[in-house]
Amino acid sequence: MSQYVLAASARLADYFRFERATGAIMTLDGLRGIAVLLVLLRHATLPFQGQGEPILPILGWDVATIFINGWIGVDLFFVLSGFLIAHHIMKARDLMEGQFHWRSYIAKRALRIVPAYSFDDGWAIARRSLRGDLS
Repeated sequence: MSQYVLAASARLADYFRFERATGAIMTLDGLRGIAVLLVLLRHATLPFQGQGEPILPILGWDVATIFINGWIGVDLFFVLSGFLIAHHIMKARDLMEGQFHWRSYIAKRALRIVPAYSFDDGWAIARRSLRGDLS
């Protein structure tokens, strides 16, 4: 039993490691970072918008205009994600001589997405229940 637990924990730790995958495209990782930064800066300027004054005036120009248009980061992130998913599937299909196992691929994606999604849902429900907003 303990060997099974050790083997399972080793596989789990290996799955969640933060090493760059072989064949990863570093430039696209940088672009995804820029996309995330644009979205964060957009959200940081939201409380100051609509007050009629420049948020970050420099030489007569509001530099925060770049941040206000941070929604572009969301579009960029979706385009990059679509490209990377298609690239991964095509590369895997080529390695397996034209075959691709959709069930395995979907299961791996679910193992990465569902825990974070479930945590976020649980967190939101807990916050609302503590405030008494559940109805």
